[in-house]
Amino acid sequence: MILFLTPFKAKRVTRDWAALCALAERAMRSVFAQTDERFTVLLLCHDRPGFAAEFDSRLQVMEADFEAPHPGGFCAAEGNRDKWEKLLDGLIATPALAPTYVMVRDCDDFISRRLVAYCLRADDPNGYSLRTGYLHRTGSRWLTYTPAFWRNCGSSAVLRADRLRFPQSKGQAERDACLFMTHGHTVIRQAMVDRGWPLADIPFPSGVYSISHGDNVTDTRKTPWAKLLRRSECRDGLRELGLIRPLTRCIREEFSLPEAG
Repeated sequence: MILFLTPFKAKRVTRDWAALCALAERAMRSVFAQTDERFTVLLLCHDRPGFAAEFDSRLQVMEADFEAPHPGGFCAAEGNRDKWEKLLDGLIATPALAPTYVMVRDCDDFISRRLVAYCLRADDPNGYSLRTGYLHRTGSRWLTYTPAFWRNCGSSAVLRADRLRFPQSKGQAERDACLFMTHGHTVIRQAMVDRGWPLADIPFPSGVYSISHGDNVTDTRKTPWAKLLRRSECRDGLRELGLIRPLTRCIREEFSLPEAG
């Protein structure tokens, strides 16, 4: 079984709660569209999102027992602290669920419908890296193919549970002993290599990083068109234009993405 740990932003610090819930529900559909049903989602939140769809018992909810961030002065750093505190709660609860693999999946990110089946069938002893994927601006008819998806998106590593030491409490020593708590998505691949546990690359685009919907914690990414207007960024803009792909029916079905518009 694969366990998806999914932190959810507190209602009082969202720009548009209804819109965030709707986007998170669409992304959740990509999990529940898996061709292999051996998964559990642990949703970590202060406020239960108002999903219109009914998801089955594989969706479990854990409500945070600490105070939500305050709207006044809310920033990316505070948002990340809130996210990691929720993840700590989820990691403490993980051993009782007995997963084979654990993946941290942001609530607004979409995954390939083949991901669970591939990971459980290949049965890598260390886990997997979502090496390639797409970046999608909410509502756009286009995506950007991302050859180093793991560098851009936090939902990009599936780790073998028996390679991890899960925290038993919220003490600092317990946090420091857990790989998920000490290594973000840009460095966790190398951290596994350093321990002699390299992650296997999933051989197909396996994630969609959703941006520009107003409630990303860290979303300062410029469009390729905007980069073309600056001499210092023109080369990057041209390279990114070469990676743009249309949002086809095939891709929408693979990731349960909604139609553009």
